[in-house]
Amino acid sequence: MMLINFHGARFSPFRNHHNGPCWGRCGVWTFRHFAALGIIDAPLFSGRPMPAVPCPYCDHAPGLQHGHRYTARGVVQRWRCPMCMRTWSTKGPAHIRRTTDFGGRDRSPHINQHIWDLVVSGVTMRRAAALVGCTRRTVGRKVQHMARRAWKHHTAHGPRTGHAMLDELETYLGARWRQVTVAVVIRASTREILAIAVGPVASTMKAGQAAGWTKDRRVATVRDALDQARPFLKAGAVLTTDGATYYPKAIAEVLPAGVVHRVVHSPVGQQGPVHDPLFPINQTFARMRQDLPRLFRSTWSTSKTLHGLNTHLWLYLARMNRYPVADPET
Repeated sequence: MMLINFHGARFSPFRNHHNGPCWGRCGVWTFRHFAALGIIDAPLFSGRPMPAVPCPYCDHAPGLQHGHRYTARGVVQRWRCPMCMRTWSTKGPAHIRRTTDFGGRDRSPHINQHIWDLVVSGVTMRRAAALVGCTRRTVGRKVQHMARRAWKHHTAHGPRTGHAMLDELETYLGARWRQVTVAVVIRASTREILAIAVGPVASTMKAGQAAGWTKDRRVATVRDALDQARPFLKAGAVLTTDGATYYPKAIAEVLPAGVVHRVVHSPVGQQGPVHDPLFPINQTFARMRQDLPRLFRSTWSTSKTLHGLNTHLWLYLARMNRYPVADPET
């Protein structure tokens, strides 16, 4: 006898644990399964409504309780979807662990803060893994997940300003001839980072030219950074830059007409205390080179890919802007 069969014999209610999922006890569906599918009302058999925990994969609601998972932070409720048969866990009725939010299965959330503190404080990922007691792969995944949360939080709650600064920092990937530019826009008053973009630049070294590292995306990278910073600039905001010749055209193409572009220059060769109009952005770059080992001028800890460099920079943005990205429930 077949009560309901959605996709052939695969979801037959008479299959047991030896050859597939078994729904209910003794090979038959329970009232809880019919209530989850909307065939009967849940209060008829449970005395209370089922918790409204939708499936993060197919959005079917509600899910079925599917045991517990025991972690270092306590007991976590497990759920199963009666439609797609996939499982997930929650921190409670209001906090659904979705796969698109924090990697789906953050099995060691108690080490997130420790990893975050280390990788933005001059410690390499290899050393951070040794200090925390996990693998380098775990550190890499944690950094990616927290950087993704930093991007989401920054897009929704980034600071707005009336005075911003734009400049570029140069680094490399693996070898010095693989040169890369990092365009950064900051809030001048607080040093909060508004935008970060990375891109390759044509190599000025003979080895790079011989290897074909001649693609120059410096202007496109600056446009990407300006496009990221545009929502955070107030009407009539001032954008301070140095005298790079391609800045005025990029600013005119990306930012609205009300933004005022001001060109200044840092003092060179002057004796005694002098005022540097670009001090906020220069100080930000100095802190980045001190806190991120991959940006050290002389180091073995170089970036391997543009994606890895960009991910690490977004995690540093979260630290500078004080975003709560280490807690998976925020």
